[in-house]
Amino acid sequence: MPGNIKDHNVYILGAGFSKDAGAPLIHDFLDRARGFFDDPDSELDLHERSQFEEVFRFKRELARAREKFRIDLDNIEELFGLVEMSQRLGSAPPATRDATVYLIAKTLQLAIKDTGNRPQVRIGLATGYASQASFINYVRRGPSGGDVFDTDVYTHFAVLLSGKYDDQSKLASRSNAVITFNYDLILDDALARVGIKPGYELTDAVFDEPSVERTVPLLKLHGSTNWAICEKCNQIHILGQKATTDPEMFRSRQCAKCQKPGLRLLLVPPSWDKSEYSEIMRPVWRKAVEALKTATRICVIGYSMPESDAFFKFLLALGLAENDRLYKLIVVDWVPGGTPPGQENTIEARWREMLEGVFVGRRFEFVPRGFAEFIRSSIQYLLHRGEQIT
Repeated sequence: MPGNIKDHNVYILGAGFSKDAGAPLIHDFLDRARGFFDDPDSELDLHERSQFEEVFRFKRELARAREKFRIDLDNIEELFGLVEMSQRLGSAPPATRDATVYLIAKTLQLAIKDTGNRPQVRIGLATGYASQASFINYVRRGPSGGDVFDTDVYTHFAVLLSGKYDDQSKLASRSNAVITFNYDLILDDALARVGIKPGYELTDAVFDEPSVERTVPLLKLHGSTNWAICEKCNQIHILGQKATTDPEMFRSRQCAKCQKPGLRLLLVPPSWDKSEYSEIMRPVWRKAVEALKTATRICVIGYSMPESDAFFKFLLALGLAENDRLYKLIVVDWVPGGTPPGQENTIEARWREMLEGVFVGRRFEFVPRGFAEFIRSSIQYLLHRGEQIT
């Protein structure tokens, strides 16, 4: 990071970030997938239906293990991890893993398809700023007129990340980066809407679409539904749209490097061993550690930090070990009905247990309101951004 950057926000996003856009959470993911599979009017073609059925078959076979030990096969992360291990050990064919990856990507595409019901945010802009703000085409003027505008929370967040709400004289000393565990393109698309390119940090990737000049680091630790890899030469492709949007075209697509067919979606299991993907994903993981090392604020949104994900804990420990600048760690999560008096939220308790006591007392803040409510109300107070918002 350039030496003149003094104020560096790092956002860490989990499944709760995407919930307001319609994305399923970990424990209802397979129910949503089953709903699309059972619906004769869903957009699944015959090949896609066969892939969904392959995953459900694998799940039924694993259900016999419940007679001997506890295992949550309705948890998509656990099921994906079991598929990955079975494939590596030779007890499940590669086709089962490919089917699981495709089911995840297709379910996300269908679940997030409706963009009309996303939470809205109303913002007032400083007098005269709207007339020269470059993002004004991406928001709607409010009914009261003046410099009041409406937009959805994801576009609002993308504008925030771009620095377009900030005092422009302070931009040279500020930066933002995003670390995400999500496969979906909710934030990628929102950044594109406001003229910002997601900075994936993938070495030598081939992009379908020409890049734009301005970027925000978007570090997708587990891959993305618009990332594909050639199974012959390992060339990475950044697709112009989700691979599942036009499945027939994706299945017949050739590699830009070796001209051979056989692209596979690049999704990494969220738990267990990630060594198979280390060469491909190392630049992304390295950039994530660098971002954490230089963060002045870290804002974790909708990430439950499951006990099985030791990878993230190690990543966070490596980043914070050399960070002497961090003065705020904010964790945002939705708590239905709030936390009962005298009790501590489970996710909040998990963070407090992991962090050092003095740091918790001075630097840690838990926000139980969820992403949409947080981003509507806490930008300037907790994130020190958005001087043009009144």
